[in-house]
Amino acid sequence: MLHHDLNGHTGSCTSFGVGTFSAKSKKQQLNSCSSCETELIGTGEYLKHITWARNFTLEQGYNMKPTILYQDNESTIKLVNNGRRSSSSKTKHIDNRNFYAHDKVQKGEIIVSYVPTERMWADGFSKPLQGNPFLLFRHHILNMNTEM
Repeated sequence: MLHHDLNGHTGSCTSFGVGTFSAKSKKQQLNSCSSCETELIGTGEYLKHITWARNFTLEQGYNMKPTILYQDNESTIKLVNNGRRSSSSKTKHIDNRNFYAHDKVQKGEIIVSYVPTERMWADGFSKPLQGNPFLLFRHHILNMNTEM
């Protein structure tokens, strides 16, 4: 979502597989020219929280596999996985600081995985949902029975 001042809006949530233990909805501080750039900025910003949670869990003595970061924008997935190598004339203006996620992929700490928009639960924190999509969102983040 883009605001009138071209600042994006990011919604995100974190879980250990079921339910949500952390959620965030925030207007971005940077202007963006496309939804891909907005998603890349949001991914980098929320990845700081994921990194902290991952490091905290590791310090508690738990072994962790790479963290799965779900994304519904395929262009953003390519930029995160490949870094500047997948930049084109439409993305060459993106600042290097927005490739923080690429570093985490290279280190094996995260895996970016595609999820269809209708299954992107974090969108409920940045977009209005009505009817059945809202009920599915609520049931997922609260770990409720999804039978309606």
